[in-house]
Amino acid sequence: MKRAAILHPNDPDIEHNLKLSYLRTVDHLEPVPDLFFVQWMRAIAAAMAPDTARLFFMTSWLMLFGSLILIYLVLRPEALRIVRIVFFASCFSLYYPQLCWVYNYLETHLRTSYH
Repeated sequence: MKRAAILHPNDPDIEHNLKLSYLRTVDHLEPVPDLFFVQWMRAIAAAMAPDTARLFFMTSWLMLFGSLILIYLVLRPEALRIVRIVFFASCFSLYYPQLCWVYNYLETHLRTSYH
């Protein structure tokens, strides 16, 4: 139907059939809006230059993990064993993307400095 509408955009029969097929479609999915913090991050990134936004987000991640390390060092009872396991698992899962970011950052700056 859509191909026919593209080939003959002013044909009233094609438009009618296309509208009829849209009305008979049962599963109209509406897009889910982004979470509030995703909207905030996109707004912050849009307001800054890309390198500045990258540095801002990297600093935020480092501050987050610094505070998690501080919580880990302060809260030492054995009842918090699960918290420690989750902490180390999250550090491990986020170490690789941070390493890739540093590699990408250094590669871009080294490439631009040589040219």
